[in-house]
Amino acid sequence: MATPRQVVAMKPKGIAGSSGAVDAAGAMRRSGLVPLCPLFVLLAAVACGTAAPSGQNGADVVVTTEPAGANCATGGVKAQVGTGAPTYVCNGKDGESAVVEPAGANCANGGVKVHVGAGAATYVCNGADGKAGSGQVTTVTTESAGANCANGGLKVQVDKGSAAYVCNGANGSDGQSVAVTTEAPGSNCAAGGLKVQVGAGAATYVCNGMAGQNGSDGQSPVLATEPPGANCANGGLKVQVGAGAPTYVCNGVDGGNGSNGNDGQSSVVTVELAGTNCAHGGVKIQVGNGPATYVCNGADGQNGSGIAWAKVTTDTQAQANHGYFADAASQLAVTLPPSASLAVGDEVRLEAMGPGGWKIVQNAGQTISFGDAAQVFTPVNTAVSWWAVASSADGAKLVAVVNGGQIYTSTDSGATWTARDSVRSWFAVASSADGSKLVAVVSVGQIYTSTDSGASWTPRDSDRNWYAVASSADGGKLVA
Repeated sequence: MATPRQVVAMKPKGIAGSSGAVDAAGAMRRSGLVPLCPLFVLLAAVACGTAAPSGQNGADVVVTTEPAGANCATGGVKAQVGTGAPTYVCNGKDGESAVVEPAGANCANGGVKVHVGAGAATYVCNGADGKAGSGQVTTVTTESAGANCANGGLKVQVDKGSAAYVCNGANGSDGQSVAVTTEAPGSNCAAGGLKVQVGAGAATYVCNGMAGQNGSDGQSPVLATEPPGANCANGGLKVQVGAGAPTYVCNGVDGGNGSNGNDGQSSVVTVELAGTNCAHGGVKIQVGNGPATYVCNGADGQNGSGIAWAKVTTDTQAQANHGYFADAASQLAVTLPPSASLAVGDEVRLEAMGPGGWKIVQNAGQTISFGDAAQVFTPVNTAVSWWAVASSADGAKLVAVVNGGQIYTSTDSGATWTARDSVRSWFAVASSADGSKLVAVVSVGQIYTSTDSGASWTPRDSDRNWYAVASSADGGKLVA
């Protein structure tokens, strides 16, 4: 069936007593017209046509009444198509007429026939229908794992064409875990460190450095007035640095009097005591009546400990004022220096590096005393790599730590020992005077405290590289 399209008509000015209508076939029917038919101007007409698929969208058409003026002398209609220039359909003069023109030889798609008086007719024809669109339906669905997508994905279907697939990628392989643990002193790290294990591969070790040797004693300069003599003909200053050769700052020779010249200025060098001018004393140099100049002593250097350290791997004869790192799988014997070579205040120091530890061997006639009682050392738990120890004031309560092991406590002066807490990199320990309050530190770990002689321990503060710890007599004040 033909689809009717809109036909808009307007009766022009000056016509009365007439009416008209347009049907779908475009035929004009009139009734009651006077011999001089009034002119009807078609504002907008779209011819009827046969049914067809939808065409492409056209531009919007806006039709408004145009008053009499420059564009239309007797008024009319303004047709605006999209954003293009407007078109005007003006009212004709009396005696003109316009009728619908069916599709045919004059207008292939129908239109309007305009007849002015007895002149030739003019035709305003409809355009042809637009072409049908080509809409295609696209469907996207989930594709299960299978022949098209090994790991599943999406299926894209455009109308009846071949389907396309967007597939998920395969799962990646699992990564390797990294474990970092404390490495106790031993064959992998002489002074302990960290063990880094990546997956099942070979372990890597980050080792602590060895303790450095103590520096030599510092030297302090000594300044003294030097009287006139072989070193300074006119006197001066003697500078002595340590046991080295002295240096002299000598006064110059008095200059001779010039001819009718001014008296020369004398230089006076005196010792300046420690005070505002020189914090550590020095020398005051006075030239004539000018401002004094001061040459001040530097601050005294720090004294070294005087202990020379060495690593030993076999039984060793010790020397006075020496320290030894015992580094062996089995226990090493360190024999004390002969009594004849010792002086009051001499020291021998021992540290365990390897798992074997160490023991002290006395020469004939030598004893090792605690307080007023002479005793002989008895080795206990020699297979453990002891790292630090602390004691109560009476020596009855002891606490010792193993780097890479546990804390051990004794309440019978070391005759028996009880393992406490967990295996950690214990590094230092301290005790109150009564042995009830203890504190221990873990290298690259926390501080631990006990108020029941080591039976239970509480972690404190954060993980840090703790190295040493000390306690007040009552255990109330600690420093690490």
